[in-house]
Amino acid sequence: MGKQRNRQLSDGRGVSNYGYKKEGTQDGFPATSTPEKFLSERKIELKPRNEKQRKYIEHLHTKNLIIATGYAGSSKTFCPTMVAAQMLRDKKIERIILIRTPISDEQSVGMLKGDLVEKTKFWLMPILDTLNKALSPTLVEYLIKREQIVCLAPEFLKGVSFSEKDFVIFDEAEDISRSIALATVTRQGGGVMCLCGDLRQQIISRESGLPLLLDIIEKTPSLKNKVGVVDFNSFDDIVRSDDCKEWVKALVKHGYM
Repeated sequence: MGKQRNRQLSDGRGVSNYGYKKEGTQDGFPATSTPEKFLSERKIELKPRNEKQRKYIEHLHTKNLIIATGYAGSSKTFCPTMVAAQMLRDKKIERIILIRTPISDEQSVGMLKGDLVEKTKFWLMPILDTLNKALSPTLVEYLIKREQIVCLAPEFLKGVSFSEKDFVIFDEAEDISRSIALATVTRQGGGVMCLCGDLRQQIISRESGLPLLLDIIEKTPSLKNKVGVVDFNSFDDIVRSDDCKEWVKALVKHGYM
């Protein structure tokens, strides 16, 4: 059991944050490793499950701005999160910046603890869960403390300039306003920026800024060549589960989505 436990500790599997910190050295890493070494040795695999995912992943490696739209469960957010983790491991980027508009049709957001940035971390939990699996919870916590993973609220975008070493993921982009949409794309500094959204699940009552961006891209040849746009608009694009696919089919068929 001792050897098996050591193997688990060395690659981040099968251990809680508490156990990791208790058995590791400073910062909670195994005695035989450092955070940098631990990151460089992570095995992060991403294999496309259909042709659109292959094209999407290719855009994430070759384009500065990528917009992914379409049905729930099509890996719109999962793919860029995994690519960002790979690029951080390979030192192609220095920061992963996570953004999500804190808008809900429920009333719980104001009851979340902490300030605006801390609240945003709760909204970003689906992305952080993917990063935890790719990098390990201990490493993600360490990178957040070092501000190599940044959880950013859209309200703070104005005045921010992203660098060529940043990978920005803006999740639930169907709920961004026009002003936030324009502020987002003009923050680009040569790095990677990915906007993910499903316009069928829009919550904001005012007009979404995501269709505005898509319309501008379509009307501007230079942008059309530079920006990678992928629309997961087929039920066959849904890969989360058969249950997810059947629900989406039913919701669309009966006009609820």
